Amino acid sequence: MASVQLLQATPPSLSSHKTPLYALDSCSNMAELKQHHSHIIRLGLSSDNDAMGRVIKFCAISESGCLTYALKAFDKMPHPDAFLYNTIIRGFLQSQLTRNCILLYSQMLQDSLSPNKFTFPPVIRACSVSNAVEEGEQVHAHVLKYGLQSDGFSQNNLIHMYVNFQCLEEARRIFDKNPKRDGEGEGDDEEKAGSASAADEGNRGGGEVVIVAAGVVQPWLRTTGGGAAMIVDGLWWCSRG
Repeated sequence: MASVQLLQATPPSLSSHKTPLYALDSCSNMAELKQHHSHIIRLGLSSDNDAMGRVIKFCAISESGCLTYALKAFDKMPHPDAFLYNTIIRGFLQSQLTRNCILLYSQMLQDSLSPNKFTFPPVIRACSVSNAVEEGEQVHAHVLKYGLQSDGFSQNNLIHMYVNFQCLEEARRIFDKNPKRDGEGEGDDEEKAGSASAADEGNRGGGEVVIVAAGVVQPWLRTTGGGAAMIVDGLWWCSRG
């Protein structure tokens, strides 16, 4: 009796479909994106986080993208990873949908995904803009929980957040714990969401500590006579004369 060999179907491999993936990275408008997205679907990669991550990133973050399209694609993902969550969170922030940032962050935690250094800056910024004090304090606790208290971008955004909350002592405490105070970190410019500034006249002979948000000068600072302000390493150092 002749033996029959069964051929096992193998799932599509990203290594065999590099060209369409690279094409996604060079999209310039939604018309091109939709064509490449259709190609990805025909290749059986509609549930692949890497392939769809490129689709969703363009739609959510690019100036030529469409956040609604990104959300529809995201909702169809069976097991979205942290990169996909981070991308949509950033898209919400860019569209000034700050409450949605916070809600999606909560969903990310419910899906048992660990946030990373690219998650926290936009979420902290969203809490700051939304004046979501309780949520902001919880996110700060998560920064500590996941060991990212030394990340410059998370620190800067926490300082900015607490300044907006009028919690200047907490902002100063975070600033003092930053050994570098330079905000350096990894990631592209889009990941470097937000910055903060702090001021301290203590190094100029003692006195009251002053902390102000970047681009926001407290009214009483405008009226001080003989005061001086300068930028040092991207941070405001103010002296009240």
